[in-house]
Amino acid sequence: MKIINSLKYFIPLFSLFCWNVFALSKKEKSEKIEELLAKSSDNFINLNEKYYDLLINTPRDYHTILLATATNPQFKCEPCRELLPEFLNVANSWDPNDKRVYFAILDYQNGKNVFKQLKIQNVPNILHFRPSDGVVKPDFYDLPRNGLGAEELIQFVIKKTGVEFELQRPTDYTQYIYYGFIVVALIISIKIVIQYFKEIIVNKRSWMILTVSIIFLMISGFMWVHIRHPPNSGVSHGNVEFFISGFQQQYAVESQIILIIYILIAFSFLYLSDKVQKVKNAHLLRITVYVVLAILLVCFSLILRIFFIKSQAYPFKLLF
Repeated sequence: MKIINSLKYFIPLFSLFCWNVFALSKKEKSEKIEELLAKSSDNFINLNEKYYDLLINTPRDYHTILLATATNPQFKCEPCRELLPEFLNVANSWDPNDKRVYFAILDYQNGKNVFKQLKIQNVPNILHFRPSDGVVKPDFYDLPRNGLGAEELIQFVIKKTGVEFELQRPTDYTQYIYYGFIVVALIISIKIVIQYFKEIIVNKRSWMILTVSIIFLMISGFMWVHIRHPPNSGVSHGNVEFFISGFQQQYAVESQIILIIYILIAFSFLYLSDKVQKVKNAHLLRITVYVVLAILLVCFSLILRIFFIKSQAYPFKLLF
């Protein structure tokens, strides 16, 4: 009975002790995070495996936006280099005195085990860790769909955190100088060609070139790339990836490759139907025809191969 009465006093004291220890631990964690944040010239925390555990360990009462990337030149990750300044623009737009959200960057070289733990196979990737008292899966940002732009990324952050803030891009004065030179060059060019302007308008060949160029651009997916701003290329299993499976997404370089293939096909047909007849030497004529036909065959084989990459169910192929 005496033991039970003693426990009545001991349990509240023990609870108070545990609460003080937890509060101290929470305070130390907050101070350490602020110390890491102060080491960066921008509003983000540069992580390694140790600091990742510190930032992500629960309980946490803040959101974390994590950029998983690979900036070492040996990985040849062009999207990683393109996304980094956009991510920093969003991070620097956040009020550094507001502790509800932290932005962090983890490079593959500094966190290989973390990449395995999160099952990250492609870079770059952006993850959101919400406040929690236990282990929860992070939310992944859909980069292929949304692109690398800061405007789309900040909407993702606002949606996940529920905190409104505006994107603040630094003023780029070189852009004004660049456009100033363009305006001056255009004015000079117009003055030089103004006397030929009427001839250009009525020239059939000029309109043919313009029309065909627009057709090439449109069928290559240029407009989709211009609207969606996808990454130039990707990385899959350590290799550079130019084509991504599925008809609802693509890399920017895919549009450029398709454009080149279509141009080669068009000019090959044009050469066979119009120019090849002017070759007088029979031996040279035969070689020319064979070479152009070989170009056509390779180009059509590439087109069919790309269709297969986009849709694994596509059954046709030529050379490969």
